[in-house]
Amino acid sequence: MIYSFFAFQIECFLIYYEEELFNGLCFERHEKAGMKMQFNMKNFKNAITTIAALAAMILIQGCAAIVVGGVVAGSTYGTVKYVSNTLQATVDAPLDKVWKAANDTVKELHMPVLTSKKDGMGGKLETRNVQGQKVVIQTIRKAENATEIDITVGNFDSDSNRANEQLIYDKMRARWE
Repeated sequence: MIYSFFAFQIECFLIYYEEELFNGLCFERHEKAGMKMQFNMKNFKNAITTIAALAAMILIQGCAAIVVGGVVAGSTYGTVKYVSNTLQATVDAPLDKVWKAANDTVKELHMPVLTSKKDGMGGKLETRNVQGQKVVIQTIRKAENATEIDITVGNFDSDSNRANEQLIYDKMRARWE
């Protein structure tokens, strides 16, 4: 927001003072010639470079987020984030491997399966932990070898629920790596 304001100010400045800036930077006044203006190539190059740099700053300000977004999006496989009360991760593994890892992890942790549904696009596994909290593991196919995992423990975002979600995720991850 602040950057946009300054870019706008620079643009307004250039519009109002364009002629004075250009003449002052590109021409030199010589007293001997009766104050005639003489063209100076070095100052002209500096003026063009400055104007081009300012114009580029004004024009690209919206594109920076796209470039940064592209880099971030390309490097997020395996990164865990918490949204509300849900651990979310997109992993570099096919859906079938992740689904098998989810079922094997639930069995290893001795949690009873309440519902288990899977199709070609994803799956949803519901169980309960020892505290009686509902545990939901959802898998979503993003690409042939990319799967999103959402793990929710309980109804509220707490440190213990996050720890349980992380434990389930770590045990699942160990199975497909």
